[in-house]
Amino acid sequence: NYFGDGGSADVSQQRRTSSSLIIDETLMILHPKLRDITDMIHEKASALLPDAEWSSPGKLPPPGKFVFEQLQVARYEKGQHFLLHEDGFPVEMAKMNRFQRRATILVYLNEVASAG
Repeated sequence: NYFGDGGSADVSQQRRTSSSLIIDETLMILHPKLRDITDMIHEKASALLPDAEWSSPGKLPPPGKFVFEQLQVARYEKGQHFLLHEDGFPVEMAKMNRFQRRATILVYLNEVASAG
């Protein structure tokens, strides 16, 4: 479930140096406490975007339907980054994919001393 760019000799030039994973059903079976956290995030996201539904993995949303993708968790160690990017797809890719990402919800799972 982990992914990232990796492989480049010059870390500062990599698009992403953090590690990420998708929280899927298999992961929740292996780590049952994730289900409660995932359910809470689903509930709060649904309150923010009440017309959206959670999509089925690997299935395209129906035309014109607003759906959430599976949850993705990113971990950043000190000095790691994800360079400036947009979560939405370029127009041509969105046409090929037959859907567009319209919103991103960020949830921070750690406490920080100050903003910024």
